Amino acid sequence: MADFSYPTGVAKKLPLTLLVFFSALLYNQIQPPPPKVPGSPGGPPVTANRTKLRDGRHLAYLESGVPKEQAKYKIIFVHGFFCCRYDVLNVSQGLLQELGIYLLSFDRPGYCESDAHPARTEESIAVDIAELADNLQLGPKFHLMGFSMGGEIMWSCLEHIPHSPLQPGNAFAGVGDDVKVHLWHGVEDLFVPVALSRYISKRLPWVIYHELPTAGHLFPVADGMPDVIVKSLLLGDG
Repeated sequence: MADFSYPTGVAKKLPLTLLVFFSALLYNQIQPPPPKVPGSPGGPPVTANRTKLRDGRHLAYLESGVPKEQAKYKIIFVHGFFCCRYDVLNVSQGLLQELGIYLLSFDRPGYCESDAHPARTEESIAVDIAELADNLQLGPKFHLMGFSMGGEIMWSCLEHIPHSPLQPGNAFAGVGDDVKVHLWHGVEDLFVPVALSRYISKRLPWVIYHELPTAGHLFPVADGMPDVIVKSLLLGDG
């Protein structure tokens, strides 16, 4: 019987080759399928109100509170990770009516019934928000609120669409003259360290910082907190 064996160099490279092959095979297997466009053949049905952006994408949105034509205050709320337009700050109907608040939430690009943005950037979400406001005719100025990862987007809006939530010009110059930026943080937050908000509030003296000593990441859903947050933003209470 013939004695067959691999050359020494091949024998040494074979395990590595197999490792690379199976790693590539595993990687391909665990990749998520291509996103299905809502309303397209084979995609999920569209149940939400949606508006079409200039690039052809759609944003799904949800309106609550008083009609925007009658509103004294107009607020756009930006949800966080693994959320959607329905995860809007649960402001009481009494306060919405009392203060005349129109509240708009939307599915961020790629979430639920909003089309994905294949070339999204830190700036693109701010531009989407401005275009959403324009399409729904909210007027030149509106309030912005964001929770968790939606809060990060507030900084993008300050930088890239200052003409909407702020006065024209550099978003970080002159802030505080007619605009108030509120930052809330629970000390017991296990997702975002409170040291980050403390640092921001010290470096940016025009930020109104609210620190909650016994609260965690989900403090906005606590009973009564949505009303407290909104009144602080609109009336300066708290």
